[in-house]
Amino acid sequence: MAHRRLRYVAYPRRSIDQTGEALGVEAQRELILLRAAPHGVTVIEWYCDNGITASRDDVVRPDYERMIADIRDSADVPMVLVVEASRLNREETAVAAFSKLMRNAVGSVLAIDVSGGATAYDLATTAGRVAYRDKATDAVNESEQISDRMYRWHARKRNAHEWAGGAKPYGWRRTVDLSPNGRKIVIT
Repeated sequence: MAHRRLRYVAYPRRSIDQTGEALGVEAQRELILLRAAPHGVTVIEWYCDNGITASRDDVVRPDYERMIADIRDSADVPMVLVVEASRLNREETAVAAFSKLMRNAVGSVLAIDVSGGATAYDLATTAGRVAYRDKATDAVNESEQISDRMYRWHARKRNAHEWAGGAKPYGWRRTVDLSPNGRKIVIT
């Protein structure tokens, strides 16, 4: 029987990349490399979705989908390395699907903490899956709270007839003035 080489894979992801320079994912890549070596892990494959959210199920993440297909189609991926478990999923059905996939693959997730620690989630065990789902549920809840806050902020702007940014609605002009006390620039 031939011995199959195990492939450790990593998935850096940044939801919003304001500069387009992928600095966030590059920092994640460096942190993964720094923390993987002491665990005796060499990353063979990198999957990266820069500037793509994991909070919605209608968003396509090409490299995530490729990683999922690679794990599903081969039995040689024992571990996925990420910076923070929330980089993988922030949507409940995706969390469940990933957990099931890694359970079937007898795999784990090594979530590297930016403070220097790491948490291993052995998704082949019940305890590992419960811990991973708990952490992922926290990320799902955080995403929903952010969404609710943004919805309320936009509603306040709309009710006050204030422009909330983005494309200027028809009939709006951009004006720059000083505040009544003259200390602040006000853009409307």
